[in-house]
Amino acid sequence: MLDDSTNHFIAHHSAWQWVELRSFLTCKIFFAIGIIGAIAYKGYSDVEVIIMLVFYSNADWIIHIFGTYQWVQRSFVKVARVYNLMDIPQEKFKEGKIPPKSWPEVGEIDF
Repeated sequence: MLDDSTNHFIAHHSAWQWVELRSFLTCKIFFAIGIIGAIAYKGYSDVEVIIMLVFYSNADWIIHIFGTYQWVQRSFVKVARVYNLMDIPQEKFKEGKIPPKSWPEVGEIDF
C-alpha cells in the first residue's frame, strides 16, 4: 500500500513522461518534414531557415523549461509543508504535576 503523496507523485511523474515523449516525437517529426522540404527545394530555401528549423525542432529546451518549472513548483510545496509544520501548536507542559504514588519508578514489559 502506498500513501496519497506517493500515489500522486507516481501519477504526476507518469503523466510528465508521457508529455515529454509526445513533445519529443512531435519535434522529431517536424524536423524530418523540414529536412525533406529543404532537400526537395534545395535551391529555394535559405540557410537561416534551415538553421532555425534545426534549432527549434530540438525538444530538449522545451522539456528543460517545463522540467525546471515543475522543480520550482515542487520546491514551493516543500517549503509550504515546512511552514505548515512550524504552525502546529505544541503540547502544553503542565509543571508541578506529579504522577500518582502507585506508578512504578521503573517499568518492564513481560510477554
